[in-house]
Amino acid sequence: MEKRRHPRLRKLLFVAAKRYNQHGELEEGRIGITIDISEGGMMIMTERPLPFMTTVDLFLGFGDTILKVNGEVTRLEKQTKNRTLMGIKFLNVDEEASALLKVASLSASSEGDKEEDASVPETDSRITEEE
Repeated sequence: MEKRRHPRLRKLLFVAAKRYNQHGELEEGRIGITIDISEGGMMIMTERPLPFMTTVDLFLGFGDTILKVNGEVTRLEKQTKNRTLMGIKFLNVDEEASALLKVASLSASSEGDKEEDASVPETDSRITEEE
């Protein structure tokens, strides 16, 4: 039985995830690609996941637009030696971000991305403070 409030659709997007310490300083970051996305969350493929239950700032590339949302790592699933799925639940999504996520989900549905197999690049690197 499906427990999700929002259907997830296959959509290939580049994602940066940053985690900060209690002082607001960048502690670590990762890049990856989305495997699927919905209004409520997404699944990211990355080489080095962030810790379970970590709160993160996410930056998603939608064409010419960079969407920033907050999320929480809710699932980690090792795929291969260098690839891990990282499930993210979106937190405190504002109306503008919610509208963009809805449009992305609808466009993915109309483009047939639901059936598309997302190929995953072999490389991943840390995000630095300069970025």
